[in-house]
Amino acid sequence: MKHVPTAKSYSEVSATSDVGLKEKMEKMSHQIHGYELLVKQLKLYKRNLNFLRQHPSMRTHRTLAGRIERRKLKAKEEAEDLAQEMAELRYQITGMLEEECKRRACIEQASLQRIAELEAQIQKEQTKSYAAIRRFREA
Repeated sequence: MKHVPTAKSYSEVSATSDVGLKEKMEKMSHQIHGYELLVKQLKLYKRNLNFLRQHPSMRTHRTLAGRIERRKLKAKEEAEDLAQEMAELRYQITGMLEEECKRRACIEQASLQRIAELEAQIQKEQTKSYAAIRRFREA
């Protein structure tokens, strides 16, 4: 006889799967927040660079401008890396959701099969009971 998942085992598996999915989504949310901070930082660097360009009398203009340009490039690279990582995470989450859907469909199919088996067993037992009652009445 096949092992049919019980409600308890299904809920345990579902809870485990949901926890993993929630953790991944939380991680992705933190990464998005980091990306947003990088974008804000990039805008600030740009504003500072524009300020320095407008005030050429400052001694450290070139030094600061160079430093800001390097930070700007680094922030841009980090933002691109983060965007790529986010795309990969979305792809992984989509795969996880598809697997969960397949798993639940299998559980549903097994449950329906078990219900059909139990209904057939009930029908068989009812037939036996009716036959026994007929024999008893005939006797």
